[in-house]
Amino acid sequence: MEYSALPVAWHDRVLHLLYYSNDQDGVVLDAPGKLLWSPSAEELERQANNRKVKLHDPQPLWDLGALDVWLKSRSTKLPEAAWLYRCWNLLGDIATSLERAEGYLGYDERYSSIHEELFWGCNLPGFSQSAELFQVDLSQSEIKSLKQILKSGLEIFTAGCGI
Repeated sequence: MEYSALPVAWHDRVLHLLYYSNDQDGVVLDAPGKLLWSPSAEELERQANNRKVKLHDPQPLWDLGALDVWLKSRSTKLPEAAWLYRCWNLLGDIATSLERAEGYLGYDERYSSIHEELFWGCNLPGFSQSAELFQVDLSQSEIKSLKQILKSGLEIFTAGCGI
């Protein structure tokens, strides 16, 4: 299993989570229902050392505060598909780690077509035989559902952080 520091921007602060990647990705818990997080990268490294966990290269900053701002806006203009897709998956990893997957709408089969649309919107190299870039085309109803999905994940995240 590989561990890395995962800095998460949440409005006016940065929370440093301990992320792991294996067959199942997730975040380390401090206690049942509570994410292990630190206010600094140095403190997270100390906590990882106390747990005898070797950290690999840190992950880039995830701006979940910006996601929260978009979710609370009336905007129906979609941010970058790759960012939304990664947020969807990270929030799923967090929900699963906190054993709250049943409360995360991103795992509901009704929304799998939205997840798939975002995946194709990432335009990953080698996934398309066409030179054209895939453009995400979600209806207003699907955008509303997307916001509800991501909002459910942010609620789990903030409860797990105690913020």
